Amino acid sequence: MDIPVLSRFIEGLKLFFSTKGMRWLTIIFLLSVFLAKITEAASPWLQLWGFGLLILILGGALPTFFFIAAIISLFGFQKFIVSDESYLGSILRFPIWYFVSLFVLFGMLMTGVLFQLVFVIFGFLGWIVFQAYLASRSSLRYAESVTLEKRGKLMMTLYTLIYFFNYIVVIGAFIATILFINPAILASLATVAIALIGTIFACGFNFINGMIQIRERNKRSIDNVSLLGLFISLYSAYFIYNVLSGPSFGDPIAMLPEIILSVFFILYAISNVGLTVTSRADMDTRWKVSKEAGGAFTFFLASSYSYVIILYIFIFPDPIFASSLGDSVKLLLFPLVALILELIYIRKWRKEPEPKKVPEVPSEPETIEGVTPEEAITETPPEPETIEEGTPEESIAEPPSEPEMDEEEGVLGGFPMDDEESEGA
Repeated sequence: MDIPVLSRFIEGLKLFFSTKGMRWLTIIFLLSVFLAKITEAASPWLQLWGFGLLILILGGALPTFFFIAAIISLFGFQKFIVSDESYLGSILRFPIWYFVSLFVLFGMLMTGVLFQLVFVIFGFLGWIVFQAYLASRSSLRYAESVTLEKRGKLMMTLYTLIYFFNYIVVIGAFIATILFINPAILASLATVAIALIGTIFACGFNFINGMIQIRERNKRSIDNVSLLGLFISLYSAYFIYNVLSGPSFGDPIAMLPEIILSVFFILYAISNVGLTVTSRADMDTRWKVSKEAGGAFTFFLASSYSYVIILYIFIFPDPIFASSLGDSVKLLLFPLVALILELIYIRKWRKEPEPKKVPEVPSEPETIEGVTPEEAITETPPEPETIEEGTPEESIAEPPSEPEMDEEEGVLGGFPMDDEESEGA
């Protein structure tokens, strides 16, 4: 049984294991994710022991490595970064490029502006926008697969219930997390404030989405609009919970569910981004993007996101707010990106379809007054010819005389007969 969602997910991950070079880059990326999670869990001890600057430099070397690998592979020189022939070749190349990455990272840190442009804007925000785009596009795709042909009062009532359910999920996640899960979060006013702003953003998106549903109530697109609102409200509720529940610094067991969910979303996003970025690898175009370039670019976005979170934990005076900064930005950007994609989707459906050529229908036969079309179409048989010497009845009644047949010669009317005809006669 083929499940399209699962098949697409697996197909996207296959791209990162298609060659030995891609497998090596994937191993380096998974190692960087593991180190980032360990560093985040042990951040209080690392700060206490004064390892902040060391983590800042060593942790940023791997995202810088993927950034350099993406640029070099973009021009077709990926063989200098990784080897498709053997893993040993990639292992021997890695230390050289790691030290080059440290040198480039140190230069970007000295400039400051370049570091923020590459890691914060291009990497951190770029990864979140990619995730928001892919989540909204996937939600519209899932909604498209369950489009209904008939929309009665029952379905319109269901859409109305979904609309109000979205408010309950978003607002309930904000209130329930503070009251029952982590009341101590009230000590971090900045975290509560940004979660409240994100909750207002989610409710605002749901309000605009409801207005669009009213305008699209008699159209097919209402199915997709309603389900997109449901998906975005669930995403927002999950981000609100992550922001307000607070991190579990120093407790790897408590962080285990968060780590599992983070790894799942990273793999899901990598699969989708990999399909999007590396889709040009097989296109018949003059300027192609290799799989190594697409994979390295994807790994740069994901690893730089984790690196910036750790960087903020070490820099910001409120580590709780810093650790929740990623989910806070997602909480603000996901509804905005979803609204933009929804408006594009509505515009596509509002376009008038191209006129189709209708086959010409033959014109109806002219009818004579008092005669039905069936009678007009039916051909009347010609009347039999009459002989002047007698009446028509007499000419029809008299059967024609049979021709004389010569049994010996087998001829009829002076013409010879075939054997079969003679036997039949």
